[in-house]
Amino acid sequence: MYKKEIIEILLNSGLEITPNALEYLSYQKDPINFLTDFIEKLNKMDKNQVFITLDLIKQIISEKNEIDIKYEDKETEVPKKTHFESEVKNIKADIGILRDPTGRLYGKGQVEDFRDLFRSRYKKIYLLLMERTDIKGSTSILEAKKLKDKEITIIGIIQEKRETNSKNIYLEIEDFSDNISVLVPNKEKELISKALKVLPDEVICVKGNMWKNDIFMANEIIFPDIPRRNHNKLAEFPINVALISDTHFGSKQFLEEKFRNFIDWTNGRSGNEEQKEMASHLKYIIIAGDIVDGIGVYPSQRDDLELTDIKSQYEIAANFLKQIPEYIKIIIIPGGAHDAIRKALPHPAIPKKYAMDLYDLQNVIMLGNPTLLEIHGIQFLVYHGDSFDDIISSIPGLNYEHPEKAMQELLIARHLAPIYGQKTGLSPEIEDWLVIDEIPNVIHCGHVHINGYKDYKGVKLINSGCFQSLTSFQKEKGIRPTPGMVPIINLQTLKVKLLTF
Repeated sequence: MYKKEIIEILLNSGLEITPNALEYLSYQKDPINFLTDFIEKLNKMDKNQVFITLDLIKQIISEKNEIDIKYEDKETEVPKKTHFESEVKNIKADIGILRDPTGRLYGKGQVEDFRDLFRSRYKKIYLLLMERTDIKGSTSILEAKKLKDKEITIIGIIQEKRETNSKNIYLEIEDFSDNISVLVPNKEKELISKALKVLPDEVICVKGNMWKNDIFMANEIIFPDIPRRNHNKLAEFPINVALISDTHFGSKQFLEEKFRNFIDWTNGRSGNEEQKEMASHLKYIIIAGDIVDGIGVYPSQRDDLELTDIKSQYEIAANFLKQIPEYIKIIIIPGGAHDAIRKALPHPAIPKKYAMDLYDLQNVIMLGNPTLLEIHGIQFLVYHGDSFDDIISSIPGLNYEHPEKAMQELLIARHLAPIYGQKTGLSPEIEDWLVIDEIPNVIHCGHVHINGYKDYKGVKLINSGCFQSLTSFQKEKGIRPTPGMVPIINLQTLKVKLLTF
């Protein structure tokens, strides 16, 4: 919101800024005054500094790893504490596991299993589409081909999307009865804009008329999307949940100091009065995958590893996590790229044979990816974000700098990994576990190492960043991580704040 003004002020001062420093400044309580104060202190130091980094800002402002960045700014009265005391230690944990694929994956990789997977997807999303008030009913593709001079509604799964030399878009759609070519004419700019967002293997609704040669002329495209989510049930008490991901224990780029700062905060040993107050209400931590760095994930990864044994990596993870107070429940799901699990979604929980040290921690709950939870009545859909690479490369306007926008597109599609056959592996299961058939209060993801937040129709979309610095692989891909940023959500208000460690 303030980024343009920040850049303009810096340019006028002869300064340039890194993306994560810009993001940091833009979320301050009063970004312009904060920036003015920073520039004034920088000038007093008489440094010949042109390039502004996040580390430089922290150094000059003297906010040593304790900055509270507010997503949803609201002034609060914070009582003074003479010593740290948890306000939620004696509150009984209230966690309901609504959907967890662990132990429920039965696909054998046969052709019939793939058929069942896509039939399950079609049926589930068909029912979601039929709940929309702007869809009064649908006609099968086989029947639609028999109807002339009449507006028809069809629901189908995308086989292929192609653009012609004349900039028309053709969608090849199928249902249980037949398949058909849908023409989206380039003169309909709004419709073309929607068609560009259509993904292979996505289930959508198309309205229009039969044209010549059994071609369907579209005049409207409707995505499953969601109605507005109303928060009728909130926690009775201010209970905080910290959302983290991509810790990458075992990597040379693991940011140990930042993670130790996070551990200190959970114990009430660091932070200002407001931050300690937040820590006193911390009851849950959810880790959305890539707990360790893994082995052989990318070429020359061995050069980036501190530990080259996967069990040792999980042992180190457990050694860090056991320093968090035992009354704080830690919920862990895996990520497909780095954790010791199969690469195809959905993922079962990390096996005990690799991560027994984590299973031995009494306050740790190991679940699969994705998982749907209910914590004190608030639903969390926790998903590592494995499909972000495919989505970002397929939809115009998406990029890694704003993962929350990719999360929004998945919510609109009502599916966590719509595309089959690209980078994201999908296991041929009898049921499609990746359909978003229940609308959660919060969707928590990771994977891209960049913090992001958005409220979409009442659903909090949160990407929690990472605890790993820039790797050689990320440098090649042009990804600039935002490490050490931890979103904290209050279950009584659903307000989100961001702490930087």
